[in-house]
Amino acid sequence: VMLLTLCPLSVLAKSSLEVQLKKSTGELGRPVYLKIIGKDLNSDLSMLSLQSLNVQFVVGSKDLETEILQQSDADSNQFGNAPIHQQTLSLKLNPRQTGELLIPPFSIDKISSAEKRVTIRDATTDGEKISVDWKLTATEAWQREQIIVLLTLTTPEQYATVKLAQETVDGFEVTALPVKRVWNENKHTNRSIITAGWSLIPLKPGSMAVDLPAIEYHLSGVIRRVFYLPKIKLKIHPLASYLPPTIPVGRIQVKTSVAPTGILNTNELAYWNIHLESQSLTPYWLPSILRQINSNDSIHFFPATSQRSVHPDNKGVHGRVTHTIPFKPLQNGFLDLPELKIQYFDPASGRLETIVHRAEQPFSASMQIRFLIILILSILLVYLLTRTYRYIGARLQYKKQHQLAVDKIRHANTIDDAIAGLRMIGKAEGWSTNLTIYKWLELWQQRYQVDDKLETCTRSLSDIYYGNSEQHNLKNLIHELAELVTKPRRIATRFRLD
Repeated sequence: VMLLTLCPLSVLAKSSLEVQLKKSTGELGRPVYLKIIGKDLNSDLSMLSLQSLNVQFVVGSKDLETEILQQSDADSNQFGNAPIHQQTLSLKLNPRQTGELLIPPFSIDKISSAEKRVTIRDATTDGEKISVDWKLTATEAWQREQIIVLLTLTTPEQYATVKLAQETVDGFEVTALPVKRVWNENKHTNRSIITAGWSLIPLKPGSMAVDLPAIEYHLSGVIRRVFYLPKIKLKIHPLASYLPPTIPVGRIQVKTSVAPTGILNTNELAYWNIHLESQSLTPYWLPSILRQINSNDSIHFFPATSQRSVHPDNKGVHGRVTHTIPFKPLQNGFLDLPELKIQYFDPASGRLETIVHRAEQPFSASMQIRFLIILILSILLVYLLTRTYRYIGARLQYKKQHQLAVDKIRHANTIDDAIAGLRMIGKAEGWSTNLTIYKWLELWQQRYQVDDKLETCTRSLSDIYYGNSEQHNLKNLIHELAELVTKPRRIATRFRLD
């Protein structure tokens, strides 16, 4: 009796910690509801550590209620009529995976609860599975080296889509990749294939388990499910201490152009466009190059305007920076734009690389120089047109004379008429008009491809012409000669360096 008088009744009351599941089964993408009930605890139940749940669940929400309960008759007979202070911590848990998941024991004030198990089934709709698959491009990377998480969700619901929650990930720069949906029809089943993902740029080294943002499953504008991926384990290697803290990690492409194109006006504004792009970097990690661009005696540069953008796809974040630099040419001639030096750390080779980009050399000219250039070009054009006109006229005249000569040979009745036709051909070629038949043949062989028939024919005609042969086959020889000289094939000109 004395012990009961000295000790408070609340201490004698029995403290307890109990876990209650609303259901012992659940479905991926749907929350599991859990209650942790503590009676007559000295500590606030909101201080209870829930870290052990994070391996297989994501804690969605917490709600704490406190109430005072009256004891039962049996307890009041043992401990008196003191009320029981009960705390109820309600949790919404989002499962990360399927299977039998463990809800471990909780402990507070040296009081522990019993463990519970819940079975999580695959997500289904109308009896058909909704599958969520993912893969990493790498589990080890350098600090600030891009890691891609590729997500593929397949569902029988044609118009379903996903939205990636806008959440930050501690120690990472996260960029969501675009969501794409393709409806795939085949004989057995029709399914919608949805692809998405994230670009992760680790900002600090070490081994870590990463929580990725939630994946919201939308249908008809309503969130039907929320999926959470298991924690991903990554090992991030530190960069060498001698590297600057802002050194880009990943390859960089450089492109430049000058506007307007063509010849620039001296002492008038033009624009130098510099494009920096990297598949694996956001634009804020791309290097600053504007300090390398300074005015000189031939060019005056003005302050630049810069635009940054990302164009993510399933291969990377594709950060881009475009610098537009106004400048004014101060002299005539080719402008020597500054060369650009860019350094980056190549994760593939583990080395520091340097790019040296040499831009095009635009040509600048004043109005006087432009007038002089136009005048020279005009004179050159007139000269070329004149030469072309003369050449075409000469070719037409040649073809006309050549055809007349061939017709004279074809209609020749005497050996004199045939030889006169040959000399007309020689005149059209620019040769002397009193050539012998052998000399004519020699010049013809130097200019055109000749077979043995022409040589035999001309020898026979020469014999007849000089009276060394009978004329009984003259008509056949004349006809053969006309055919052989009608369409001559010029010998290809060869150049040789001796």
